[in-house]
Amino acid sequence: MRGIYLSLFLTLFSFQALASRQFEDMSLEQLMNISITGASKYEQKQSEVAAAVTVITRNDIRSYGWRTLSEILTSLPGIFSTYDHTYNYIGVRGFNILGDFNTRILVSINGNRINDATYDQGPTGRDFPLDVDLIERIEFIPGPGSAVYGQNAMLGVVNIITRKGSNVNGIELSGSYQTAEVMPQERATLGKRFDNGVDALISFSGVQARGDNLFFDYGDAGVSGVARHLDGENVKQVFARAEKGPVSFDFIYGNRKKDDPTAIYFSDPLISGQYLKDRRLNSQLQYNDNFVNDTLNVLGRLFIGKYDYDSPLVYEGQKTLSTGPSFWHGAELRFVSSAIANHKLMAGVEYQNNTHIKQTFEYLENPADNLSVKFSGKNRNISSR
Repeated sequence: MRGIYLSLFLTLFSFQALASRQFEDMSLEQLMNISITGASKYEQKQSEVAAAVTVITRNDIRSYGWRTLSEILTSLPGIFSTYDHTYNYIGVRGFNILGDFNTRILVSINGNRINDATYDQGPTGRDFPLDVDLIERIEFIPGPGSAVYGQNAMLGVVNIITRKGSNVNGIELSGSYQTAEVMPQERATLGKRFDNGVDALISFSGVQARGDNLFFDYGDAGVSGVARHLDGENVKQVFARAEKGPVSFDFIYGNRKKDDPTAIYFSDPLISGQYLKDRRLNSQLQYNDNFVNDTLNVLGRLFIGKYDYDSPLVYEGQKTLSTGPSFWHGAELRFVSSAIANHKLMAGVEYQNNTHIKQTFEYLENPADNLSVKFSGKNRNISSR
């Protein structure tokens, strides 16, 4: 292993035992009764899911030391990833078109789609806006899921379930330092279930990496050399969740700046000051409850999302700036009935309004050549089964 990895974990309040036993201690019958929500967008037993669902637990993540969603997913059979020192890209069963921006993988957190509206990309690297220490479990459902989820779910669905305040029950402080990339990481999490029934959690995370010094040879361009201190990365993340009874609220914010050592998009190589910046905000208010002797489940939610992309690059000595902001909001309403024995009937509708999508390419020294594209659109997904 390159370098030395040091980690420090400090817990100011002792953990309470988890209410449920860890998956590895369960019998086969108990494993078949694990609840899965990502396959059909409603809770099912593992034995009832008509898909090869894989569940990765918080214990798995801690045991293997995975630090990104990409690392977690590539531990599964049939999944591989590529990394170009700017983004991570996920492939499933051999399908991974370079430059595809992960548009065929749907990524959701607590059922809320976080694929952005500009590029439709599902984040899996450090642009993923949630610290992996806040994940309770991950459900991966391979294969097409567009009949239920609409766009993006062609190769698979990744549904992340987050921890609750009752799992933390106090304060967690963690920090680590990796010498290979000169990379400190830190996290502060507060969580508690209060006497009035409110379960709340808030967390702040950060990563600061200098990155590796990489040698590149650009062949016919006649340029070669070491990209020294051009592989840095800075990440800031905020996550908050509160719930009481059937009502829950999520807030997710991620701000990631990644220096570019590779001269992406045919920009000038080995030039400092070139980077990509992603800022993501996703929030939802959800109501989920059962009626009619628990034979009717009703889910309703409102959600908003915001994505900003900025990338200053240099072309033939000329400074440019690319941007790709988008904003969207929407709602979902779903009914699931189990009133008929051995059957489940589901009907629902999801509506998303992409109110603002814009892509620009600016020549900072020659504004007359600037390009700007604005568009908007609406996504509707109606399902009944």
